[in-house]
Amino acid sequence: MFERDLASMTEADRGRAFAGPAALAGDFLIGRDRVVDAHDTSFALLHGLYWLTANLAGDGSLLVAVDDAHWADSVSMRWLGYLARRLEGLSVAVVVAMRPSEVAASDRFVSAITSVASVLRPGLLDVAAAAAVVRNVLGSRVSDARCAALWRASGGNPFYLGELLRGGSRAMQHDAIERPGGLERPTDVVTRHVATRIRRLDPGAALLAGALAILGDGCELRHAAAVTGMDLDTASQLAAGLVDVEVLGASDPPRFLHPIVRAAVESSLSADERRRFHRCGGNGARS
Repeated sequence: MFERDLASMTEADRGRAFAGPAALAGDFLIGRDRVVDAHDTSFALLHGLYWLTANLAGDGSLLVAVDDAHWADSVSMRWLGYLARRLEGLSVAVVVAMRPSEVAASDRFVSAITSVASVLRPGLLDVAAAAAVVRNVLGSRVSDARCAALWRASGGNPFYLGELLRGGSRAMQHDAIERPGGLERPTDVVTRHVATRIRRLDPGAALLAGALAILGDGCELRHAAAVTGMDLDTASQLAAGLVDVEVLGASDPPRFLHPIVRAAVESSLSADERRRFHRCGGNGARS
């Protein structure tokens, strides 16, 4: 968080940044005088980082923005919690974005932050908001029908909507809104994003997600379990995990959260996997 600014500072600016109690953090951040262990979370280090933040704000103001905080290490989260409880009187704002479903319930450092924070839970875009985004990118003449189709395909998720618009040539085709799945083909970014979420679960989750993508919304979980060769209890646990990481919107019956998520899962399958699931799915549907 600090090293880029510190590296570009003059010696005079760096001296002001580490003035007073902030000097306690100097060893840790710029290797001054002694080596400090990366897991040193002593009060002195936390206190020094706090005063470094105050010094960087100076006579102006400072924004500390942390995205994807659910992936942060516990040492960093401990410091953010320390800072969040001591902001009064500082011209410092701390904005921490995290995915609640991926934060361990026992993470006391996250609790230390949320206990003193104003918590905002952004909702999905409604069709009017999605239309405003679409027209801002593609132009004011985009039809209501095409805006609505993009909204349905993205499920109102701003990230997915943005990625659909990045594939602009498909999104701008008039016939795309008439073809099933015509606006749901994901970019590589979406496919990697969804695959990364799934990989954080049990290895069998990718197999189950692939089978569900081929069988389609409305299938029975037992059929997907049969296709993958896993027992129903295991499939139920994995489906619940897929709901937690926002791949599925429901586990019984299984339903993908957004059409583009299902398309991303399906696009990540190899040709052999796709043929296998289609073949087994046909057999399973008749059993």
